[in-house]
Amino acid sequence: MRSVSAAVFQAGNALAARVPARVRHGASRAGGDAVYYLAPGLRRQALENYAGILHQPAGSARVRRVARESLVGYAKLMTEFVLLPTLTAEQILAMVDWVGWDNIAHAVEAGRGAIVVTPHFGNWDLAAAAAVARGLPLTAVTEHFGDEAMNQRVVAARERLGMKVVPLGVSAGKAVLNALRRGEVVALVCDLPPKEGRAIPVRVCGQATRVPAGPALLALRTGAPVVPITCLRRPDNRYRLEVQAPIEFSPGSDQDADVARLSQAIMDRFEPILSAVPEQWYLYSPMWASPGAAAPAQSGRRPVEDDALVAGSR
Repeated sequence: MRSVSAAVFQAGNALAARVPARVRHGASRAGGDAVYYLAPGLRRQALENYAGILHQPAGSARVRRVARESLVGYAKLMTEFVLLPTLTAEQILAMVDWVGWDNIAHAVEAGRGAIVVTPHFGNWDLAAAAAVARGLPLTAVTEHFGDEAMNQRVVAARERLGMKVVPLGVSAGKAVLNALRRGEVVALVCDLPPKEGRAIPVRVCGQATRVPAGPALLALRTGAPVVPITCLRRPDNRYRLEVQAPIEFSPGSDQDADVARLSQAIMDRFEPILSAVPEQWYLYSPMWASPGAAAPAQSGRRPVEDDALVAGSR
């Protein structure tokens, strides 16, 4: 029997394609505002996280505004997620303006594949769909979403867009290694403290946190370049999809230290845009090692802990 959430997701696919964009965006704003006011636990966590980025008290007007706008943005992201499987490649590409496409094209042409990394920022599913629409062979590692029926719907939706979906788990490592050996692109999110597997202490926006070790481990094991991307929502609800140059990294003799240094280098690439547009960085679970009012920004490194190869998105 189909779950309620799976049935709602299917209905949403059909409805989203028929609803004008301005109506979807208006409903998203109303929905995001409602969540902000009606979900006190989620609101408290969001305020704590954005206070850390902004280095202001959680009760400040700016932190409250950013937390509220983030929920509106996330509501827009979810409506677009159910819309994406109904769109053609041409319609998907019309939603984005590419910056730095040659960076990923040249990386793939080198024959070692590429490890694309992104934070939970803007619209990472749209970024993957747009890459596939431009002809990139892409494998995405994803976490389980909802109950089994719902997860199957989500996986099928992503696969209809043309990407290969690998569930986060013991088999993911082999799948992504094989994809890179074929010269393909592997997409990983890289920013949130992992629920399981190896975690690396880093500093982001002056705060101590932990991120998945997978991207760094995979790059060091395969020699594939790490290519950071962001998909920034613009005021007109189109996107600026920026592909940065691959991270230059020379490994040393200590793998643990290399994983720590490369993980920090990845987050350093993202810090400017995460600091500049924090409302598009979607943070609703515990993020900082020392929650509360933010400490002054500083840089630093931490040693390796835990163990695993990859970590995925939602």
